[in-house]
Amino acid sequence: MTSRAEAAFYESERPVEPLLSTQETARTLNVSLRTVLRLLDAGQLARVRIGRRVLVDPQSIRDYVERQREGP
Repeated sequence: MTSRAEAAFYESERPVEPLLSTQETARTLNVSLRTVLRLLDAGQLARVRIGRRVLVDPQSIRDYVERQREGP
């Protein structure tokens, strides 16, 4: 039997996307690892720390790209 919290988790509208490593984030944005680390340090990308690993939520990447768009 599952609890209400577990049921809500499994029925949520937005499934959890896999978090990306800093290297995967760099490849996704087509920038260097150093640039990704600068963006993380500046708070431009949100980091998720799990143990010693620094990971990035793909939604944070989409939000960053949207903020960088120019023009109408």
